[in-house]
Amino acid sequence: MTATAEAMERLKPTPKEKLTCGICGLQARHQIHFGSHVANTHKVPIRTYYERYDENACQTCGAKIPFGYDRGATFRRRFCSSKCNGRSIRGPTHHNWKGGHTNKAGYRFCMLTSFPETHWAILEPMAQRGLYREGILEHRAVMAISLGRPLFPNETVHHINGRRTDNRIENLELHVGPHGKGVRAKDLSCPHCGKAYA
Repeated sequence: MTATAEAMERLKPTPKEKLTCGICGLQARHQIHFGSHVANTHKVPIRTYYERYDENACQTCGAKIPFGYDRGATFRRRFCSSKCNGRSIRGPTHHNWKGGHTNKAGYRFCMLTSFPETHWAILEPMAQRGLYREGILEHRAVMAISLGRPLFPNETVHHINGRRTDNRIENLELHVGPHGKGVRAKDLSCPHCGKAYA
């Protein structure tokens, strides 16, 4: 199962069996009967009952979902806010996710959401904002994550084998100042026989 399929499966609404009274343990057949039981037997408004005895956690942040129009409508909600709803479907969990990168002058330009959230603090100071919101060049992001700090503006990252899309850390080299075009002759090798160029 792909990551997108797993995310869609996780976001499917699941029936929530929450019709057992938290005060006396009575089993109600329907939401309306449950509300009547709480109001008539325990003399507690349904909103107060929800806030004291019910648990309905947000699927993104885990906070309790605030009471809405009624208890049934509140339990149909899976997120506490539109912000949490948006966080649940961005990046690889979005149904239209295609990898989170595009080409920019031959380099891979990625969204911050294509990296694990633990690295965002390092990458956000380097993010470029414009046509692609909060994007970053992938080779600079890989080097910053490897160093554990954001890159300075005067630092550049060189591709050793000359392929701008090969962003493995073994193929990247940190330079202070511009490194110029081309590849060092000692780093080149024949693609057919593997013999070194120089």
